[in-house]
Amino acid sequence: MAVTMKSVTLSLAKAVSPRTPKFSLQSQIEQYVELPSTEKNERGENDSSIHKSKSRKRLDYLEPLPTNSKSIHLEVENVNKTPTHNKIKGNIQNLLINTPVKKYLVKNGLSSKKTSAAVLGKGSFGTVVKGLYKNTLVAVKVVKLKNFSTTISDINAKDLSHKNVVNILEINMKPEEKHAVIIMEYKEGTKQLQTLLETNIELDRKTKSRFIWDICSGLQYCHDHGILHLDIKPKNILVIENNQCKICDFGNSCAINDIGNYEFQGTAAYAAPELLKGMMPTTKCDIYSLGITIWQIEYRESPYSEWHTTESLIYNVVKHHIRPKHREANDIITELFKRCWDKNSACRPDFPEILQMLGDVR
Repeated sequence: MAVTMKSVTLSLAKAVSPRTPKFSLQSQIEQYVELPSTEKNERGENDSSIHKSKSRKRLDYLEPLPTNSKSIHLEVENVNKTPTHNKIKGNIQNLLINTPVKKYLVKNGLSSKKTSAAVLGKGSFGTVVKGLYKNTLVAVKVVKLKNFSTTISDINAKDLSHKNVVNILEINMKPEEKHAVIIMEYKEGTKQLQTLLETNIELDRKTKSRFIWDICSGLQYCHDHGILHLDIKPKNILVIENNQCKICDFGNSCAINDIGNYEFQGTAAYAAPELLKGMMPTTKCDIYSLGITIWQIEYRESPYSEWHTTESLIYNVVKHHIRPKHREANDIITELFKRCWDKNSACRPDFPEILQMLGDVR
């Protein structure tokens, strides 16, 4: 369901809306990220015996430099401190970020060649790899720009500084180039909340409440500083040591004073019905997404798994006010997510009220 919703929203709106040794990776890179392959074997069958992951794909990186360009070296830090003349399978490495590399990535992006840098995430937004910047471990996000006039939304978060929001260290982009390079803080062992919820690790009430509290705290800070996230979901929440949560990926965000130029490209299953109808975003849209996320933390299931198309999901959420299935329990968590996803945005609670309710279960 995590797809760009512009075309679907427009079509449905009419029906429902009122309106470390180091080594060099030169231009001819022959390294690979060890990711699942969908290539066929000798019998013409899909070979999945080596790669079991359902969500990861083979990634291609770094186009060779034009013949008339100066050669640069894309160095990779070998975390395991092992000799690199023969690359060890599964070796995790970090792309060394310096001025020449940043210029190269802004110009070429991560495209046709491969790099041995560890991939942290990939999607329609771009690719995130693990990097080393000024001797500090970082996440490096490379985004392909459609045009420079449509500035990447991640820039909305560049001045945010909060313990529950991922800190952006630097953004590199130029009007004449096709890519943006975003350097963000990263801690070893960081996991997506989505990944954690899909495991069999037991999460007690205190841990779940801590997750919710941190997300609310970070989101309230964003709103207080004039930023709507507009794509709150477990995949955009990182969990670091001590179960601390940090909000990340502001690629669908919007400045409150610039909502007139907003174009929804978020995730339908977590989007407020008024947003799906094409209305202007408000802070209550984030509260709605928070409600779906709280439900997912409680039930550890994907919302609306019974709907097989985005169109049917949007229609039922907007027209029939369908929400994720849940037990009618008499507890604060249930009351909280039900109030957050209320069809009437004015009835959704604000953060002081939410945090006061959570104070009873922390």
